[in-house]
Amino acid sequence: MRRAVVVVVLLSLFGCARNAIDPKRFSIHITSLYAPFSVGASYHYIGARAETLDYDFTNEIDTIDGVACATAHGVVRTKDGVTTTDFAEWLAQDRGGAVWLFAERVTRFRDGEPYATHEWRAGERGARPRLFMARRGPRSPLSVTTPAATYHDVIVVGRRTYAPGVGLVREVDGRGFLELTSIARAAYPTR
Repeated sequence: MRRAVVVVVLLSLFGCARNAIDPKRFSIHITSLYAPFSVGASYHYIGARAETLDYDFTNEIDTIDGVACATAHGVVRTKDGVTTTDFAEWLAQDRGGAVWLFAERVTRFRDGEPYATHEWRAGERGARPRLFMARRGPRSPLSVTTPAATYHDVIVVGRRTYAPGVGLVREVDGRGFLELTSIARAAYPTR
């Protein structure tokens, strides 16, 4: 008996045991306080070297590992408008309010031509959903100003700053920063 318990624990630690995902526990409606995505929302960011990121929450739905997921699409461009990265993310929110990333596809470009693509999907080759945003962050007295606005009660998770009711407003890494400049709402049909 003890040996069986040890084997199950080891399999779980190394990702070999598959915990069933209950699709009924997830929704395509992303209402998290710090990652609230609505269909048709388009976020525009600008970086330290004048590169831009356009991040759009589309009305496309895909089923991944049995879970209906909402789709977000992003494009990073140089200051001259040349695409350097094109990516898509598939997200769902659990009943507790946490947002999960079920799949991701990233294509890198060089001189306007794609040269590398990385993709993973939950349920394939042992991949599991990844936590995108916890149910709620700690209360914070911090504020941050970006070209879009001044945001209060922000939380910092690693190198990213999130504002309540907005989502990602700033990201800082060794190469520079990315800041939110605007949010637009398109008229997509509702799901």
